[in-house]
Order: sequence, then structure tokens, then C-alpha cells
Amino acid sequence: MDLKEIIAFQKKFDEKHGWTWEGQSDKEVLERLKYVTIALSGEVGEFANVVKKALRKNFPEGSLPDEEKMEMLREEITDVFIYTILASRVLKVDLEEAYFKKVKELEIRFKDMERKGP
Repeated sequence: MDLKEIIAFQKKFDEKHGWTWEGQSDKEVLERLKYVTIALSGEVGEFANVVKKALRKNFPEGSLPDEEKMEMLREEITDVFIYTILASRVLKVDLEEAYFKKVKELEIRFKDMERKGP
């Protein structure tokens, strides 16, 4: 499944539950943007909190978190992904197109940092 299919799948899921992300008026767009920004920030915060706890426990010994913490990280980053998709719908941005455009810009910006060879 590619990104456009995932976004379409998410849209159908949302519609099935009565949730709409594409606002009609400026006020609706702003309200949806406010909600998704708060939700996205919360999910990033939850991800960061798990990382913080894993670092506190595992950093001294230099080991990765246990499987329970790793699963929590996977769940939280997935939540971040979902809210990113929702934010893209609010903003009417094609994430695939925007991603490749941004990577081209970053290629130019970080050209002097490219590594040569293995």
C-alpha cells in the first residue's frame, strides 16, 4: 500500500466514524487545524516521554529499551503518523508531492555534508 492509498484508507475510516477534516469555512479549517495540532503535539510528547524513560533506564548500560518500551514507541510513532495524515488533509497538502519537493530542497541545502563512499 502506498501513501496515497493509506491516506484514502484513513479518509474512509474517518467518514465511517463521522469525522471530517476538510473544513468548509475559514473558521472550520482553523478549528480542525487547532485540534490536529494539539493532538499531534500530544502524540509527539508521548513518544518523547517513552524515549526519555528508556534513556534514563538504558543509557548507562548502552542497551536498547525492552520489547514493551519498543512496542510503546512503535504505537506512539504510528499515532504521530496518523495525525500527520489528518493535518495534511486539513491543509490540503499532497504529502507525497510535498515530501519529494522538500527532499530536493534538502539535497541542495546539505550538499556540502554528503558522504563519499562507504
